[in-house]
Amino acid sequence: MIRIFQIKLTSADVDLINREGHMSSEKNIARMNMQVGTPLISDMHKYFTPSYDVKTDSLEQAFRLTNLWEDESKVTRLNGSSYSTSVGDLAYNFDTGLLYRCANFGWREIDEKDASSFLLQMTPKTSSEHKLFSPLETAP
Repeated sequence: MIRIFQIKLTSADVDLINREGHMSSEKNIARMNMQVGTPLISDMHKYFTPSYDVKTDSLEQAFRLTNLWEDESKVTRLNGSSYSTSVGDLAYNFDTGLLYRCANFGWREIDEKDASSFLLQMTPKTSSEHKLFSPLETAP
């Protein structure tokens, strides 16, 4: 199982960007940095949202399933609407425990230290929080 994380801009974010420019939104700056390959930094976790759980162990298949939508039965949408997987999105492989960034061509593994920091920040602090790193039970 692979979980896709995305930085989603809200209507308010888009309105701010339209009024004051791309650099007016910290979330958009983080999104642009991820798209050009800037290293994942410790406070970026606050902008990412889990978007999809994908029934596959292959990063390439996860991309095809959430970008080309070849078989939606293998994709569980999390937290409302999301966009197609694209450059800058993150993928967590539950089987390997590794975190990857969608690059211009393929996927790039996130440095172990940066990945550990990101995963630690995304882990729930209390039992009432959503279990980000427990695969959701879905119908076969």
